[in-house]
Amino acid sequence: MRILYDRFLDAGNTPELFYRISINEAIDIIDSCNRRKEQSQKEELQKLISVLDLFGANLIEKVMMTFGAGEGTRFSLTEYVPELFANVKKQITKEHDEDDMEQTSKPQLSSEMQLYKAQRIQHAYRVNQERRRSNQ
Repeated sequence: MRILYDRFLDAGNTPELFYRISINEAIDIIDSCNRRKEQSQKEELQKLISVLDLFGANLIEKVMMTFGAGEGTRFSLTEYVPELFANVKKQITKEHDEDDMEQTSKPQLSSEMQLYKAQRIQHAYRVNQERRRSNQ
């Protein structure tokens, strides 16, 4: 019983609430808190993965451009390493579908421009999330 009480308090609840509710309700509250923490950790991990993917993609692109600079060719990372851009492509597709619904007469962006746009949106989202966390 003491372990349940300690976990209930660690979940951010008060002792008064613990003694007012049943054991099953206390367990449900603890489980809910654990699920929220897991979801938060998954979101943080996904953000870290997306930052690392972007960093890796930029690094690979710079290396490939360095080797191709003499030939005057431009490499597209989406062709050589498509798994790095799976999430970006999904986001581009979603935005593209939304744009088509809003304005059908708008000219189409190139795939590289769409990728750049998605990267900028992702960067702005991360910066805004960091600002929110620092303000709290």
